[in-house]
Amino acid sequence: MVKRKGRLAMLIKIPKSEYEARGKKVQHLMVKKELDGLVVYFNEYYKENGRYLSNYWPQVETGAVIMSQSGRRVLVGGPEGQPYAQEMSVIPDIRNVPEFMVEGEEYPGAKIETLRDIFDEISEGGFRRVGIVGYSEMPVSVYHRLEKDLKGKEIVNVTADFEQLRHIKSEIEIELLAKSAEIAD
Repeated sequence: MVKRKGRLAMLIKIPKSEYEARGKKVQHLMVKKELDGLVVYFNEYYKENGRYLSNYWPQVETGAVIMSQSGRRVLVGGPEGQPYAQEMSVIPDIRNVPEFMVEGEEYPGAKIETLRDIFDEISEGGFRRVGIVGYSEMPVSVYHRLEKDLKGKEIVNVTADFEQLRHIKSEIEIELLAKSAEIAD
């Protein structure tokens, strides 16, 4: 607890080690489901799954965490949210892709990449089978782009499996939930 100007304020922060442990849990899921890659889609309303791996949630744009079975993670979004993502995300590798940009906006000087380039870079020999988390929330245009960029690869909806991982809380998460309840009380 930190005392500030006569008021008590609790600092609640999820340690980086918790995000590393979550990544390991997701890697085990990927092995179990025989996935070479994973795309965790999220937006400002459906942010939980992306935040679970990155501690980032978009305010304006949509985004995704792209992950390889080895555990390499890339946070993708649009340039408008990039400064906030750099401040909040535990994933240091943050990229801008057109699919997650605010439509009609221009971003001079922003480096824009393609999903295909990112898949090729982190796939470690090529994705054969890719899981999608957030399938029912993902816009059709983004899904069609994924299909195009992953042409010939099997795409599998693993949202329910991923969310089951989130339902089982770690000791740190239980402690933080108790602190939150204490604050609310």
